[in-house]
Amino acid sequence: MIAPIRTDRLLLRPLRPADAPALADGIADFDIVQWLSRVPWPYGLRDAEAFVAMVQGEGSAHYAVTEGGAVVGVVSTADELGYWIRRSAQGRGLATEAARAAVAAHFAGGADRLTSGHRIGNDRSRRVLLRLGFSDTHRVEKQSLAAGAVTVQRMELTRAAWHRLRAAPERGKAGASSAPEAPR
Repeated sequence: MIAPIRTDRLLLRPLRPADAPALADGIADFDIVQWLSRVPWPYGLRDAEAFVAMVQGEGSAHYAVTEGGAVVGVVSTADELGYWIRRSAQGRGLATEAARAAVAAHFAGGADRLTSGHRIGNDRSRRVLLRLGFSDTHRVEKQSLAAGAVTVQRMELTRAAWHRLRAAPERGKAGASSAPEAPR
């Protein structure tokens, strides 16, 4: 099981069956789903329940992103870095804060690299990945369950680059408010 992670504003914790209604409510928004390749549209409570059951069965690094006890999104480093934040919580840096914490835990666990990507046109997600230090690798055509054929910019972050960026004085100041505590 994954350990919870606290940041200045968030608690990232393992997903629970009781989270399914909040997940279904938060992601049942085409403006969010259109950017995610593995999420069906429309998305309902049964989809959320099946997702939570699958994640719990795998024991993989999928976290509920909570703010003040409310689930506002999900972040994962299971296969690659992935995340979404409900629309009402967007625009406050929560995706970057949650992703930074999950990436720190990923590299603290001994991994050498982490991949991710964003659909072309998803400038918000691209900015999150660039803030974390990800670099472009290549583009691929993918089939999105909600949007059909899409082009995805693949990106990569190595452990060495992550540590170099965390040690840089200007990055330390910019990221200080959202640096995670050590996983417990």
